[in-house]
Amino acid sequence: MNVNAISQRYAQALLQVSLEKKIVEGVYQDLQSLQELLKSSQELREFWMYPKVPRKIREAVFQKLFAARFEPLTLTFLGFLMQKDRLQVIEQIIADFEVMVREERGILAIQAKSSVRFTEDQEKALKLRLREKFRKEIELAVSVDPDLIGGFKLQIKDQIFDTSLAFQLQNFKNQLLTVI
Repeated sequence: MNVNAISQRYAQALLQVSLEKKIVEGVYQDLQSLQELLKSSQELREFWMYPKVPRKIREAVFQKLFAARFEPLTLTFLGFLMQKDRLQVIEQIIADFEVMVREERGILAIQAKSSVRFTEDQEKALKLRLREKFRKEIELAVSVDPDLIGGFKLQIKDQIFDTSLAFQLQNFKNQLLTVI
């Protein structure tokens, strides 16, 4: 089974239980905190995910770090991952959980890359059109990609919508080549 399928199953199970217990927000915050810790501390990351560190030691450190701060469900879930030697996929599980929580809340995360910074009005107009099209609240992350030559790209889940000039020129070239 591939990593994505594994992480999605774990994330879905965690979401279902947290919905039943009505603690989705707490679990979500716990996972955000854990993700930040793993990003900021390479030592913790290596210690936690290094399989040669005995499980008992990892569990003891884990309990000291998180027992007072995390929801009991989060602690149980992370302990289960530790027992099943699945900690190496925790970051993907967190990412999948975030996507599922957004979907549960009716929020669609979209990433936009533009050749130049959008003005505030352009960003608002884009969000409005996307909200109308998808009938969901839009969480728009905008970044500038200087390699784009005019236009912009939108990434919605696993789809990319490319309106850049380079893409349009490539399409035009392909059309010309099929005619010739």
